[in-house]
Amino acid sequence: MENIISEIFSDAEPRTNIEIDHDASMEWSSILKTLWDVLGKPINPTQFSAYVKALSDVPLGLLENAIIRTVNKHTYANIPTPGEIRKEINAILVETQTYSIEQWVEASWSRVMRISREIGRQNV
Repeated sequence: MENIISEIFSDAEPRTNIEIDHDASMEWSSILKTLWDVLGKPINPTQFSAYVKALSDVPLGLLENAIIRTVNKHTYANIPTPGEIRKEINAILVETQTYSIEQWVEASWSRVMRISREIGRQNV
């Protein structure tokens, strides 16, 4: 957390949108890759690409939570299907009373903004 805060408030040159998008995409893919890592399975590029397409609308934080929950519940030695992951996504949406990915993103962004305002006040 300290690294994130220092990066936000540093005088470093701003990163380009392309760099930010690339890093976000790499992080998103590494979260998805967890499905194969946990089971010790080699990644099949065709299968991985299909999972990316099936889950591409899911934001990083929601994907990460859903994959953790899916892996914790999955009892077989195969890779959980996108449908299994979607079940957990839907459960998370219901639990957080957001009911759609868009509402979840909005609620998460509101939390980020509130925390950043609190951090800003602490650094004054």
